[in-house]
Amino acid sequence: MERIDYTRHIYGFVVVATILVTLGALSLWGIARARITRETIRQSLVTEHVEPDASMMRAIDDEERFERNLLAGIGCIMLGGMLLAVDLGVSIAANQRKSDEFREQLIGLASHQLKTPITVYRWSLDALKDAGPLTAAQSDVMRQMTDNAVQMGRVVNDLLDLSRIDQGRFLMKPEPLALDSLLRDIVGRLTPIARERNLELKTEIGDGPFPARLDKVRIGQAIGNTLENAIKYAFERTAVHVGLHRRDGSAVITVANNGPGIPVHEQNRLFQRFFRASTAIKPGTGLGLYIVKAIVDQSGGSVSFVSVPDKETEFRITLPLS
Repeated sequence: MERIDYTRHIYGFVVVATILVTLGALSLWGIARARITRETIRQSLVTEHVEPDASMMRAIDDEERFERNLLAGIGCIMLGGMLLAVDLGVSIAANQRKSDEFREQLIGLASHQLKTPITVYRWSLDALKDAGPLTAAQSDVMRQMTDNAVQMGRVVNDLLDLSRIDQGRFLMKPEPLALDSLLRDIVGRLTPIARERNLELKTEIGDGPFPARLDKVRIGQAIGNTLENAIKYAFERTAVHVGLHRRDGSAVITVANNGPGIPVHEQNRLFQRFFRASTAIKPGTGLGLYIVKAIVDQSGGSVSFVSVPDKETEFRITLPLS
C-alpha cells in the first residue's frame, strides 16, 4: 500500500506546540537573567554602601510583580498548547480513512519536535531556581511548573517509545546484569514516593543468584513502570509487595498492591495502546503497560496479572536467566 505523506498537515499542529514551549522556555531564561542582574545590582549597592533611590526600587518591585504573574501562566500555557496541538491532530486523524497511519506519523513527529524545547524548559526552570531567593508563593508556582515539565517529559518519552515500536526500531541492547541488584535499586529509588503516600514497600527476594543477559535500561523501565503504577493506585496506608524468585530456570518478579484494581470486563484490554481503565483516575497516557509488555516480550519473557476489583492486583513479569 502506498504511504500517504501527511507531513505538511502534521506540521500545522506540531508547530503550535513547539512555538509555545520554545517561547515559554526563552521567557523563563530571560527571567533568570533578569533576576541575576538585579541581584548583582543589589550586591553592588551594598558593597558600595549606596542607598538606592525610590524610582529604582519601584522599578525592581514592578519587575518582580510581573515575574510572579508570568510564572503563574507560562506552565499552564505551555502544557495546554502541547496537548491542544496533539489533540487536534489526533481528532482530525480519527475522521480520516487513513487515521492509523496519520496518527503514527503525528506521534512520531510531535514527540521528536517537542523533546528539545521541553528539555530547554526544564533547564530554564533550573536556572531560575539558582538565580536568587524565591518567595513562598514563587516557590509553589515553580514546584507546579517543574511537576508539569516532568509530566510533559514522560508523555513525550512514551510517545517516542510508541513510535519506535511501530517502526520496528525498539531495539534491545543485552548486557550481563544481576536482577536482584537491579530490583533493589528500583525499590530504593521509589521508596520516597511510596512514603509520600503513606505506603510501605515490602521486598522479598528468594535465594539467588539471578544472573541475566538483558537490556538493563529497558528492563529497569519495565519494572519501574509496573511498580510506579502499583504505588500510584494503591490505597493509602497499605503495603505494596515486591518479590523476586526463581521458577523453572526463569526469574519471576511480582508486584502486588491493594487498590481499586481493574474491572473484569476491561481486563482483556489492559495491555492495549492508549487504554486506561475506568478506575484510572491519575494522569497518564495509557501507554505505560503497553510499553512494559513490548519490553518484556522482546526480552524473551512474559507479563501477566490477576486483579480482584477493590481488593488486590498482582503483576507478574517472567524473564529468562542466563
